[in-house]
Amino acid sequence: MPGIDKMNNLVTPVVGFIEDTFQVTPNPDEVSEVFVVPLEYFVKPLNYKALSYETSSGYLTRMHCFTYDDPEHKRSFKIWGLTAHFAVFLALVIFGERPTFEVDYDLDNLMSSSENYFINLYASIYERKKSQVAVGSFLVVSFHVKMDI
Repeated sequence: MPGIDKMNNLVTPVVGFIEDTFQVTPNPDEVSEVFVVPLEYFVKPLNYKALSYETSSGYLTRMHCFTYDDPEHKRSFKIWGLTAHFAVFLALVIFGERPTFEVDYDLDNLMSSSENYFINLYASIYERKKSQVAVGSFLVVSFHVKMDI
């Protein structure tokens, strides 16, 4: 299921299988660090909090925030925003079990409720853009009327 980032860009996650020998080469302009977290952590986390989040279009949602203590690197990593959103959704699909925290989906109808969530989020952005265009058109019309007088 795609998501929409804070700049209203459509983001589509891609899931695949990789070999243990895979060497990642991240783009430093887009990725600050690469680390491994067990997928099950996103349904049974040890360190989790949720924040209320209002999108730029005024849609109120929940932002998942995880802190993962990586025993291999002996460091903690924060996972939040769209990364956490996609990881939670994937864990829900794969494990088919209820997480230890609240989510924005009907877990008995995960796919249809996630589609509805996305549609409502997208609609809120569309409505905001439409109202901005209408306001812009009104200002242009008002400007032309004043010029004709």
